[in-house]
Amino acid sequence: MINGCRGKMWLNFLLFMGLFYFWHDSFAANCTSVTSIYNRTETLTANVPSNLANGQVIVRGSDTIPRTQYGACSSGQSGIAGIGFGRLGWQLVPGYTNVYTASGMASGLGVRILVDNAPVALDSLSGVGGFLAKTWRIGPGGGKLFFQGSIAIELVKTGDISFINSGPYCITSIVVGQNGNGISYCPYVNARVTPATCNVTTTNVVIPLGNVQASIFTAVGSTSSLSQNYNINLNCQNSPNVSMSINGVAVSGNNNVFGLTADANAAKGIAVQLVRNNANAVRGQTYPISNAAPDGTLSIPIAARYYRIGDVSSGAANARMTATFTYK
Repeated sequence: MINGCRGKMWLNFLLFMGLFYFWHDSFAANCTSVTSIYNRTETLTANVPSNLANGQVIVRGSDTIPRTQYGACSSGQSGIAGIGFGRLGWQLVPGYTNVYTASGMASGLGVRILVDNAPVALDSLSGVGGFLAKTWRIGPGGGKLFFQGSIAIELVKTGDISFINSGPYCITSIVVGQNGNGISYCPYVNARVTPATCNVTTTNVVIPLGNVQASIFTAVGSTSSLSQNYNINLNCQNSPNVSMSINGVAVSGNNNVFGLTADANAAKGIAVQLVRNNANAVRGQTYPISNAAPDGTLSIPIAARYYRIGDVSSGAANARMTATFTYK
């Protein structure tokens, strides 16, 4: 009889990115706003594989700023520089380029900002200066201000991930215009960690070995016929990596078999050997299990047979083992 139990947690992230564009009336020189607010939001969901390497992108969200007239100027439009970023307390993650973290954010997570697919070095900017070489498009007559481009946010794995508060974080203050005036763009990331679900749906497996004649065990190490396979079934979401270890009554000098339960009429000189994937299960050893199917099901076939360990005498030959599953 094999009992299963649940194991460790893994991580699932929900990334929310809100993209907000606000217009400031105090443009440089003699400029007035044309577009008041441009607003777009999208929700992204990402599952974090347990074997995802550090430095890999967990999820990416992007938004395209369409070619739009954002302002009209009667003079001074030649001073419009382009697009700039404010740091807002974000700090470079050691060992990474253009990947940042902030106070209160989960360890193991970093954020990268890209403009027109080019990473932005936020740590080299100060205030709302450091304008990028992304200039305004001056329309006919020189008085209409147009801008277009794309901005992307990437959530990057930088180490072992702990937890994150559920409140939103302003990634950075992004200002389009001159000297901090113009459109303020403040994307938000809201990420939270939730435990995965991985349950053993077959809590008990009984493998009948039937009645066996003692005479078939001609020497130590001889066995009975192998039983058919019986499945231990799990239901796991988000495809975690699963491992299994099996423990039972120890047999001195042989970790490849499991001792019988101490029944009053127990047989002697006999143990039970478990077989998985045509290999003997070693007591206490951890075995990796392949990932669950897309629908979350995972079946682990187990077979068993009797194994002679000494002088044989007849009697009941029952054994109990516990299979422990760990997932992350």
